[in-house]
Amino acid sequence: MTASQEALVTGASGFIGCHVTRRLFERGWNVRVFVRPTSPMFHLREYPVRIFHGDIQDAARLRAAMRGVQTVFHVAGRVSFLARDRSETERINVGGTEAVVRAARDSGVATLVVTSSVAAVGGSPDRRSADEDTPWDPRLDREAYSSSKRRAETLALAASGEGMRVVAVNPSVVVGWPDPQVSAGGRPIVDFLTRGVPGVIDWGFNCVDVRDVAEGHVLACENGRGGERYILGGENLTLRQFFALLAEISGRPAPRWVVPRSVAWGAALAHEAACAVRRRPAAFTRALLAHTRRWGYYDSGKAERDLGYRPRPIREALAGAVRWFLDNGYVRR
Repeated sequence: MTASQEALVTGASGFIGCHVTRRLFERGWNVRVFVRPTSPMFHLREYPVRIFHGDIQDAARLRAAMRGVQTVFHVAGRVSFLARDRSETERINVGGTEAVVRAARDSGVATLVVTSSVAAVGGSPDRRSADEDTPWDPRLDREAYSSSKRRAETLALAASGEGMRVVAVNPSVVVGWPDPQVSAGGRPIVDFLTRGVPGVIDWGFNCVDVRDVAEGHVLACENGRGGERYILGGENLTLRQFFALLAEISGRPAPRWVVPRSVAWGAALAHEAACAVRRRPAAFTRALLAHTRRWGYYDSGKAERDLGYRPRPIREALAGAVRWFLDNGYVRR
């Protein structure tokens, strides 16, 4: 990859987008970013990025940002499992991806890497790991986030060919540092460090280091096949194992109980109400609990074989995230 090669990253103010931007600079790329005018950019201030402002559905501004660019990383997206957010989630995830694909084709972009999610893959009703070929469960169409990421990924991959290669990557639950806006993966860590987690439900998920996800984006650009998707995962953990790792790292107490889902439903309702009063985002919601009806274990074998993807032990990311949140005042020591 030559230092003169230029890329555009949408959503560079977000957790994954910030780290993709950093990784591209480390690899010698010149980078432009496309963000909303209100997006904070202080976490990229040491990098000489060219900033383009606009809404993700603004075709004219997207084309201006892509002028002369051969590679686009479309990372911008919205993570929400709440029914009340469905319209905005679909506008950004589906409408935004459609606008980016159209602008990329109009601008002569050669390679488009689209950040999807394992939510677009679905999951397994048991503890087996899902992969890129796992059948889609139509009941997931009722979930705002999963269905929006699935539709966005499908329309993007359908555009691959005729001069533009489109590759999708599907990160699992992403953790690491820096995480200044407290990402979806960082929120449970902050909540655990702040108040502890007395009990968990019987469920598991895949957790991945944000540095590996950023590298996976670059590998997908370099080695990915057009029209294909690649799961970027790390380790499969039960919730109890996840919080036990955090307890070991931080010295906080580990969860003591595995609670029935009926109890967890009531706890989620109470947590939502308390967070609404305090005007802070809720990490544990009824919508998220409903999402855990399927196990969140995933297999990254395809990315490892085709891309050369090599995720590191998740303990490194969790330890780094704990230190970063403590050192930067997100949690009292």
